[in-house]
Amino acid sequence: MVEARVSEVAGGRLLSFALKGQPNFLLIDEAAGDPDAPPDATSGYIRYQGHEVWIGPQREWWVHQDVNPARAAAKATWPPDPWLSLAKYALVHKKQDEIVLDSPASPVSGIG
Repeated sequence: MVEARVSEVAGGRLLSFALKGQPNFLLIDEAAGDPDAPPDATSGYIRYQGHEVWIGPQREWWVHQDVNPARAAAKATWPPDPWLSLAKYALVHKKQDEIVLDSPASPVSGIG
């Protein structure tokens, strides 16, 4: 059996994944940032670690948005969309073998 722990804060990331009774094989740092801080267009990347899913292609993360013109002009490939990687997600439902989270709307990627 596999055990997983997912957090709704900091981008809805996977914080633990392991066979039952075995140690977590994901590196995590839950104290890396302030989970109550709202994301904004100047947010950098916070190394919470764990596992998260990013949209692609990375070379277009900041190209099609106007909330941070400097990142658009530079065609920035870093950091990832702060609304998707740092914001609090909403728990939609949780079952023994499934969890669904909903991300906030992002003015960077248009997802949400």
